[in-house]
Amino acid sequence: MFNHIVKIASGVGRAVTDKPSGSLPATPYKNSIGDRRFRLCRIQKDPSERGGFSLAVREFDLDSPPTYCAVSYTWASADLDNLGTDRPGAEERIIPILVNQIRVRITQNLFDFLQQCVQSKWFHASHKPEKGEVAHDTSLFVVNYLWIDAVSINQDSTEDRIRHRSIMGEIYLKSAPVPIWLGKEVPNPYVRWVLEEFIPAFNKAFPQPGSLKGKDPMCTDPVFTELLGQAACRRWRDAWIPFMEFLGKKRWFRRGWAVQEVIIQSLTKNGESFLLFGYYSASWLHLRIFLSLLHLDDWNPALVSELHLHGFTSIANRTRDLFGSVANITAVRNSVLRFRKAERARKSFERRPSVSTKDSVELDPYDQTEQQRAYTAAFRVLQIMMSFKFSDHRDNVYVSFDILNFLAGDGLQLQLETDYNSSVSHVFSGGPHQGH
Repeated sequence: MFNHIVKIASGVGRAVTDKPSGSLPATPYKNSIGDRRFRLCRIQKDPSERGGFSLAVREFDLDSPPTYCAVSYTWASADLDNLGTDRPGAEERIIPILVNQIRVRITQNLFDFLQQCVQSKWFHASHKPEKGEVAHDTSLFVVNYLWIDAVSINQDSTEDRIRHRSIMGEIYLKSAPVPIWLGKEVPNPYVRWVLEEFIPAFNKAFPQPGSLKGKDPMCTDPVFTELLGQAACRRWRDAWIPFMEFLGKKRWFRRGWAVQEVIIQSLTKNGESFLLFGYYSASWLHLRIFLSLLHLDDWNPALVSELHLHGFTSIANRTRDLFGSVANITAVRNSVLRFRKAERARKSFERRPSVSTKDSVELDPYDQTEQQRAYTAAFRVLQIMMSFKFSDHRDNVYVSFDILNFLAGDGLQLQLETDYNSSVSHVFSGGPHQGH
């Protein structure tokens, strides 16, 4: 069904673009594992090691795995540079850690995450949330196993990376809520107030798009005072610039594969992903709804103009990209959900013994054939994905087709190789690919 669409691009799959160079010769991995096997990590306290930890990696059957969290993060540093630029493939400091008693190199950002897990006693069965610990669901932190691409995949093996591409979507589908690591910097009081108090109250007061159109983003309209209170409106006017500055510099929102991970995981009933900033956590769902609503009701250009007016050009550009990224994540997710809803409706009609296949198509609430629905959903996904401002433009193509693979389901098995040695123009023009 998707074969013709797939030919638009050159490939699909996660091959790490900023893989640390100079890998050590010894490996903690077996040479090859089965197609339905994958590796999970456990954090072990180890005072003799830098950071106070080492990792143990075990293989499991993907069809019957233990409870685990698949971690979403960036290989490069968590934050963009001071100029707001994001150089594709920018290398960060490499740190060797112990994995199954063998040294494996990881980047600083992942090391910071693992070190924070040890310090906060996260992802340990013995973890007991302390009084005042900030986390929207601390019970998640008792999960013992993590899936971390830099460690769970043998990065020195092309075969292992390609094999994991074919099961990447399923790994995130079967994950418990995904922790989104946005770096070790803890939000300042302004940002925390927006995340903890303003956004939940705002989402409750304005649940539907359209209610904010034409209203002042500085919350001077009487409806804001009535529903949110004068104190909240005053504080928002003080807090919104620090809030946009803090989130806008996060590199995660510009990484194609990170975006794909949360889109796929959000389609499950395993709970919503959650944000981690150092020891602090916040709801990804609340933030996604909030920024998507502001984007749909045209607050994005108003806020960006306000930032430019006050000379905050760098923050303005990052804010624009942040809104666009989160709104697109929501749009892709909703497109996939609509497609799946239509598929369920079609199957329910076909199961009715008194309704023929021809009648079931006519009764389809979306008034489209199965093929029309598939192409409509596929091209809508492509349209949205091409508008993302990823740091590596090739990810606009590669991530699009991983999501299309997910839409196609088991009926279409693609063996496509992602090649980051190809130029952007080559990828977009539809370079060589391997068929199914």
